[in-house]
Amino acid sequence: MTTNGKPTRAEGSTDPNEASLGSMLQEIGALALSGGRNIMLALLTLSFFVSVAEAQNLHDAARRGDLATVTRLLKQGGNPDAKDGDGVTALMYASEQGHAKVVEALLKQGANPNIQDSGYGMTALMVSAAEGHTKIVRLLLDAKADVTLKDYNLGATALLGAAEYGYTEIIKDLIAKGADVNARSKLNRTALIVSAVNGHTSTVAALLSAGADVNVKDSKYGATALMGAASNGHIEIVKALIEKGAKVNEKNNNGVTALEIAKTKGQTKAVRILEASSENGVGE
Repeated sequence: MTTNGKPTRAEGSTDPNEASLGSMLQEIGALALSGGRNIMLALLTLSFFVSVAEAQNLHDAARRGDLATVTRLLKQGGNPDAKDGDGVTALMYASEQGHAKVVEALLKQGANPNIQDSGYGMTALMVSAAEGHTKIVRLLLDAKADVTLKDYNLGATALLGAAEYGYTEIIKDLIAKGADVNARSKLNRTALIVSAVNGHTSTVAALLSAGADVNVKDSKYGATALMGAASNGHIEIVKALIEKGAKVNEKNNNGVTALEIAKTKGQTKAVRILEASSENGVGE
């Protein structure tokens, strides 16, 4: 499931173990009454469904930001790393929804920030970075969240997620903790490419200051950050990229340059800047 293009966990799991607890309890009772080895099987089955119910209660409380309930369940022995049917933990739910106090409580009880869900391969750090929850990102980083992990779907790191939505402070925090500024997704896109395309000027500046490669091309279109910025008329980003050595006359997979793209899109200001740069031999 996604919200505005972002993987989301807010609706919770559709785990069939949650559906018909009443009928399951009847079956367990029948096993117990039949005696013999079935008594042990009944006890084991009951223990399993009790643990499922407890985990679901913890997930629900974490999603709501119900700190009191989360704290009580953890004190009662609740597993902070218990997963639902999608492989999502309470920490992921709380991180996505922005419940910093719940995140802190879970981490204090040993919740693992590096578990990846079974669907998208998202971590608590990835979802909090993509949602712009700066305080939670910092809590997770202090708890040794791995900044190098990539999701299963796009092969994107937390840095790419934050860059796409322009969360500059989070970008800086991730880089300070060792995030690779030039990490590439499955489509060979970098944080600089996605932030330039989306017009996040301050994010682009932070990435350039950290040494982002201005001439990386994505594998789908052969497009550079400069081409993306020029196409969408992000003038300040076009200037910043050229100043950092972006190749003005580089061509994409269709043999088209940033200047030609800007002309096609009617981005007259970008055209003037690119023409001047090309004529002066800048970014050759």
